[in-house]
Amino acid sequence: MSSATIPLEYAASSAQTRGHELRSSFALHAKPIVFVPDGDASVRKSLELLMRREGWRSETFESALAFLARPPAMVSCCLVLDVSLPGLNGLDLQKRIAIERPHMPVIFITDMADVPTTVQAMKAGAVEFLTKPFSEDALLNAIQEAIERSRNALGHELQMQILRDCYASLTHREQQVMALVVSGRLNKQIGGELGISEITVKAHRGQVMQKMKANSLADLVKMAAKLGVGETQNDKVQKAATNNDSVCGGTETPPSVNRSTQRLESQHHWLTGQRHRPTRPNHTKVSPIPSSDCSAFTTCAVMPSLHPTQSGMHSRKPLEAKSAG
Repeated sequence: MSSATIPLEYAASSAQTRGHELRSSFALHAKPIVFVPDGDASVRKSLELLMRREGWRSETFESALAFLARPPAMVSCCLVLDVSLPGLNGLDLQKRIAIERPHMPVIFITDMADVPTTVQAMKAGAVEFLTKPFSEDALLNAIQEAIERSRNALGHELQMQILRDCYASLTHREQQVMALVVSGRLNKQIGGELGISEITVKAHRGQVMQKMKANSLADLVKMAAKLGVGETQNDKVQKAATNNDSVCGGTETPPSVNRSTQRLESQHHWLTGQRHRPTRPNHTKVSPIPSSDCSAFTTCAVMPSLHPTQSGMHSRKPLEAKSAG
């Protein structure tokens, strides 16, 4: 790749990113749309007038299938529908919306509702389930909440799309470098793993920071976490092996087990009179014992950490040879 190609590619990707940012700003600040699929023409007309009075746009449809034929709207929006719709009922339409248009909250209005239907709709994420007759304020409050949810979900999705576009603008080598950088590798380590010089790694890192629009390494790490980038295949294998060892009793012993083993070994050395002695803690104060009192000196006097039940186990006197003398 020539040196002249890189600026042109970067300029093209920057223009594409700016285009997404402009569309994102437009989508978040555009007038919200309230979609109303309903088989009753009078209901569609009254709801349309109510939405326009509140400053929202409204689009009505005679059936759920007619609504689904309309391309998704990338603006803040919500869906006001009846449970009973011609063709596809409201609950089935809600399932389709959750998959195909996840940024579109649903509000149910109906003449008759039973408890199972209401529970099913609310569990599937409906903002509100209103039974006619209901007040305008109840519906308007529900729509306001739904539009706010839609705006937040749409903003997150648009930000993720911009982030994905930035990542797609990276070359394969730059993506490799980015994954190793956010994993905590140093330039020298990255160069050794990829078989390139440290200077080349620095150049790739600069391109990554530019194209990803990251102001710092911390920003790049956050972006990588959102994209799911950072762990190499070797890291995943080693992590899985470590987890498997810890679960299945691998060679690595937990620190708590090591400490318990050392404590038991120390007590065993004291009880058997071996020369090995553990280091006495700094907070333990031991007064010098006159040589005339050595005959009364027992293991319990120098082992404050032993359990009281072990006090009867000191039949052997460590200083027995001196006492006999």
